[in-house]
Amino acid sequence: MLKQSLQLITIALTMGLYGCAAIKTPEKEFQQILDEHAIPLAISSGQIVQGNDAALQSKLALINRAQNTIDMAYYIFADDPSTAVITDALLKATKRGVKVRILLDYFVNYRHFARLSRLESITEQHAGSLTFHLFNAPDQQIILDAIYMTLGCGEAGPGTKTQRLSCSEEKLNTIETLIQSKADKASTYGSRLLLAGLYGRSAPLMQMALMSSIDNALEELSRLNVQQGGGASPEQIKRIGRIYFEAKFSGGLNKLVNQIQLSSLSLLYGDQLEPYFSALSDFLPVSRKRSGKDSLPWRHMTDFLHHKLLLVDSEAFQLGGRNLEDAYHTQPYSSSGKYTFIDTDVMVTLSNKSAGMKQRFDTLWHFTPMVASLDEVRQQTDTQALIAYQQAESVCDTDSCIRDIFEQKLTVSSDMLAADLDNRRAEMLARYEQYKQAHLRPVQQKISLSEKARLYYLENIPFSPTNKDSRQFGAKHGKESESGKHIHQLWLTAIDKVCDDAVKGEAVTLSYTMLT
Repeated sequence: MLKQSLQLITIALTMGLYGCAAIKTPEKEFQQILDEHAIPLAISSGQIVQGNDAALQSKLALINRAQNTIDMAYYIFADDPSTAVITDALLKATKRGVKVRILLDYFVNYRHFARLSRLESITEQHAGSLTFHLFNAPDQQIILDAIYMTLGCGEAGPGTKTQRLSCSEEKLNTIETLIQSKADKASTYGSRLLLAGLYGRSAPLMQMALMSSIDNALEELSRLNVQQGGGASPEQIKRIGRIYFEAKFSGGLNKLVNQIQLSSLSLLYGDQLEPYFSALSDFLPVSRKRSGKDSLPWRHMTDFLHHKLLLVDSEAFQLGGRNLEDAYHTQPYSSSGKYTFIDTDVMVTLSNKSAGMKQRFDTLWHFTPMVASLDEVRQQTDTQALIAYQQAESVCDTDSCIRDIFEQKLTVSSDMLAADLDNRRAEMLARYEQYKQAHLRPVQQKISLSEKARLYYLENIPFSPTNKDSRQFGAKHGKESESGKHIHQLWLTAIDKVCDDAVKGEAVTLSYTMLT
């Protein structure tokens, strides 16, 4: 997978012979890529941000100085103490009239939908605003597949003999009508619930979405069994949930399962993966002609948004390796998570506003083939069911308890949910105050950027530079820039140069700072 990421590049390249003062540089190769795809940055001042506490404090300083706009793009926007501090600063900024836009990865942050929605609503009465968009939303193909999965029309083939389980003509017509009339906005209750389970990483929600189809299949098989004088065996009836939805993909069922496995979902779900594979392999979309392109959205579900950018008033920014999470913004303490990362950011004040950086952000923000607003997420998925199930899981230890609480929470008022979320945010703020009193460390000595540093803003993008309206899946080797993978092209250029000089027996020194 070629991940999308924003990069800041400080380049100083030297290549020379052993014992020789002569210097060669791959300046021509690099400069061509930078001239075509990067934005040169004129800096007034800048510094390398090393410590986790220092990284959080510098982000807060940038937010607090904002007067007009704050644009942010992050992979993780956690529900934890340090992120609550950043959120609090953002809400205060909206009261000053600042317009805040936050672009987040869909797969990682969908399960935080209730919190994101609440934060948007809080600012409706503010002078400014806070708006979320989610990157790599389910596209039309995934939504249509979800419709087919949950409507459950298909073929069953116990043994070597194929039996057609009849779907009513009315149901088949309903499916085709949805596809033709609503295009990319087509959805059903079942598809929304299934996608809520998939992106919310909840196998039970996925199974709920499929249960009505299973029941219909069992009823249909029972009817056929009666018509045929009891010809269907108990084993056939028992297996109906698995065989009813057997897919007619090109290459067969095993090919699709392998494609799902290759999508790197195992890296996300770990021990919880088995229920997903079971559900997806047992209840696949059928009765539709498919091509190789139809499987691409599934294979690229994990094209994550790996940005870590905070841009203020188009004139100051911080970016690097840190997400919005305690693991990146605190030192290890009693309530911290499993990991604490050591990373690097850069904080830069530009000598003048960079229209180019804002334009790059605007392009991603409005890239509708992959980006969805929260209102669009509500249309695509059953966010209410997700929130209700999350609440039930948080207070229950048994399936029966979860089922009962889930049904109750489906009708919880928005005011009660808002109060719970506000209390949670207040709790996180209080926990950070405790951390600050006990663990906050003095800021390390600042490392200023050299006056000779050359800074460029370069990014991988999910579309071709010549066609910004259509999503690009992957890239062809040797033609990375044609597919928007400019950073990969830059790296490969450097590697090729190093390898060429090494073959010639030349010593190579490459000094290259890249912050992601």
